[in-house]
Amino acid sequence: MQKIRFKTLQGFTFVEIMITVAIIGILIMVVYPYYLDNIRKSRRVDAKVALIELAQLQEDSFITTKQYMDTIVGINGYGNNNYRLSLTTKPNDTGRITQFTLIAEAEGSQAKDTDCFQFKIDSIGNRTAFKKSNMRNDDCW
Repeated sequence: MQKIRFKTLQGFTFVEIMITVAIIGILIMVVYPYYLDNIRKSRRVDAKVALIELAQLQEDSFITTKQYMDTIVGINGYGNNNYRLSLTTKPNDTGRITQFTLIAEAEGSQAKDTDCFQFKIDSIGNRTAFKKSNMRNDDCW
């Protein structure tokens, strides 16, 4: 008489799978805030690059026309959707625009960035940054 042998299946038990899921969950809880912080910092860089590029456009305009532009068409095409870009200008006594300030203010998901909420660069090259509470923060530039 022949014996029938059943092949035993080997696999993971439910407990082993749950332990693995728990370990992965703990790792995600630890790593995810660091990931979000790096995303936030890279968006800050995008805003600063956009401001510097727009300031360069203003300087190019000043060289050719002896005044800065009072508007920049497509100003919000620079950077990304995480910062709202704006331009303020100030004319001199003759009406020529001789001063400007470019501002990038966090919006959308970047508005949660309370440390570097707003960046400014002006016509003489001053670079400032502000917290969400409007306190100056020199660590951002």
